[in-house]
Amino acid sequence: MDSIIGGLSNLRVDTVLSAVDKYVPGAQSKIKNFADKAKAYVNNVSELEMKVLEATNHEPWGPHGSAMAEITNSSFSSEGFYQIMGVADQRLSEGPDNWRLVYKTLLLLEYMLKHGPLVSAACTARECCSSCYSRPAS
Repeated sequence: MDSIIGGLSNLRVDTVLSAVDKYVPGAQSKIKNFADKAKAYVNNVSELEMKVLEATNHEPWGPHGSAMAEITNSSFSSEGFYQIMGVADQRLSEGPDNWRLVYKTLLLLEYMLKHGPLVSAACTARECCSSCYSRPAS
């Protein structure tokens, strides 16, 4: 029994996923999606926050227009707006190694400025200006 447990502990997740994907095409993305949702549930991340995280992920393409429209429509409620801005604030504070996260967040904010509620434009401008003035000069 110990040898089985020891053997399982040495397995890497990506190795298992690629092996499963060989026999069941598309299984890797479904398992990864399920794991992300389970992780979000454990970390108490709302569905809207999960959508923002998915729209601003590490994938080499920009956020999909329908995802940005759905997120923007959710920003018309105050609770949704603050959830979106909370995730955007986290993403914008990422370091230079995660430049893609920052770039995608800026794309989402630009879309929200153009198509979202007026309060998002005012709040975004106010937050931007206050963070510019509060940063130490370098």
